[in-house]
Amino acid sequence: MSKPVIASIAYVNDILKHYETHAKKRFGQNFIVDANIIQKIVNTSSVDENTVVLEIGPGMGSLTQGLLKKAKHVIAIEIDPLMVELCNKHFSDEPHFTLIHDDVLNVDLKTLFNDLGFSHDRLLVVANLPYYITTPIIFKLIESGIHFEEMQLMVQKEVAQRFNATVGTKDYNALSLIIQNLFEVKIALDVSKHVFIPKPAVDSSVINLKRKDVDLNNLLDYFSFLKTAFTQRRKTLYNNLRALYDSEDIKKTLESCHLNESIRAEACTHTQLHQVFKILHS
Repeated sequence: MSKPVIASIAYVNDILKHYETHAKKRFGQNFIVDANIIQKIVNTSSVDENTVVLEIGPGMGSLTQGLLKKAKHVIAIEIDPLMVELCNKHFSDEPHFTLIHDDVLNVDLKTLFNDLGFSHDRLLVVANLPYYITTPIIFKLIESGIHFEEMQLMVQKEVAQRFNATVGTKDYNALSLIIQNLFEVKIALDVSKHVFIPKPAVDSSVINLKRKDVDLNNLLDYFSFLKTAFTQRRKTLYNNLRALYDSEDIKKTLESCHLNESIRAEACTHTQLHQVFKILHS
């Protein structure tokens, strides 16, 4: 007997009615009810039979269902007890599925992958992230010590634009530069708010982050510098950097980089900011 398609209006509504429940705001739940979107998310990633996939917040399992058709193994982390029950109901007969009932921010991912025996596999993240904790989850993944070759993430459209932002735009900030230093960034597809139950206030985008061949440890000091440089957008680069460096050193550095003392970080290219950092840090 074939399994029902989870990503459908009828099925999601039936589940919510049967369990006399609703999407929980505290967990950022919005359920995808369009199977075509699920297919596109999976197809625009590089998931294949050699891939171990980490999924965060599977919910009822609509994306999980698509991933299990292609991946070597899917490891899903879910915080909501009811969604854990539903995923177990849907996929307990799938030998290449592992479900962890926990808050992803509390999970030691490196230990988890070692314990499951997947630390040497080709590892990807594919997830519809809870929008209220998108940035903490992404930094958790970056700082986990695991080399995720690729991350295919559904996020709010404005967040995706921030990841891909260029100098001088309103979305350009420290996060833009940190992400662009570590990953090749591509928006895989845009997703209408109308394909969710309940309907969120904003549209979404699926963003593809392909890991660059860089050493994260060598960039940590630079990332701290970037966060300070963009601390307050209305302040000048000079004023923000005074939290880290001597005022006279900042003035001399800006002058040697041919940057005006009144310039803001958002008006500086990555090359200019990195040059300022290298001089001050040395």
